[in-house]
Amino acid sequence: MTPKEKDERLDRMEQHQRILKEKVEDIDKKVSKICDAVVGNKDMGSVGMAERIVDVEKEQDAIKADIKKIEESRIEDRVYLKIIRWLGAIITAMVLAFIIKEYILVK
Repeated sequence: MTPKEKDERLDRMEQHQRILKEKVEDIDKKVSKICDAVVGNKDMGSVGMAERIVDVEKEQDAIKADIKKIEESRIEDRVYLKIIRWLGAIITAMVLAFIIKEYILVK
């Protein structure tokens, strides 16, 4: 191998090494961005997707608890409405019985 061929080969190897280094740096930047998106970056004050998922799960639990309270309240309201209906029916029956007794049966 001539010295010129050796130099050309060395140049090609150096060029290949530079390209690989650039690709590795590019991949490193992309992985860093992905990591910041998933985990978040405390230095920059950004919240990652993982933390957002935890927040959404907490909100979901709170909403489920609120729904359960509303359902329990709705059941109580139904019971109260039934009691009010029964009382209304009893009062109506008493008024009708009084009217019948005092005005109709007296004659």
